[in-house]
Amino acid sequence: MMRTWIFAAVIAPGLLCAEQLNLRWAEIPRSIVTGRKVAVHLRDGVVLRGKAMSVTPGGLQMAVSNAPKGAAKYGKGEFLIPAGEVATLKVNRTGKRGRIIGSAIGGGLGALAWGFWGNHGVSAGSGWALIAGAICTVPLAVGYLVGRAMDLKTTTIQVIAEPNPR
Repeated sequence: MMRTWIFAAVIAPGLLCAEQLNLRWAEIPRSIVTGRKVAVHLRDGVVLRGKAMSVTPGGLQMAVSNAPKGAAKYGKGEFLIPAGEVATLKVNRTGKRGRIIGSAIGGGLGALAWGFWGNHGVSAGSGWALIAGAICTVPLAVGYLVGRAMDLKTTTIQVIAEPNPR
């Protein structure tokens, strides 16, 4: 039962913010990709992670921060990934609104919990005050985490392969 609540509160909002696009390389909106954290799935199965610097007609200029050890062509550093090698782009975008709202709601619930504990005889010198303080900070942390999950928007762009001109 607890796992269901954790899934509903933390993971499900992120799944609701996922978007799937099927585009040719020339149709990829540069504003969605440029400057964002991306995972690039190449046609040979290699997955590169890093920051997209720019999208050009010839490929993706990318600062690779995580590449598999078996990737012969790409390691850490800045590379131009040819457009023909890219199969899928997963673009992560984050915002601030969810974290702010989630923290505010969680903080409000924590303040209510503190008011409840304070009005029911919890003295500052007892061990219960430490427990009450922990109970009051948990809603704040949960609110922040739920807000962060809601802020994360993932756009998956499936790149349609261009036919080779002969």
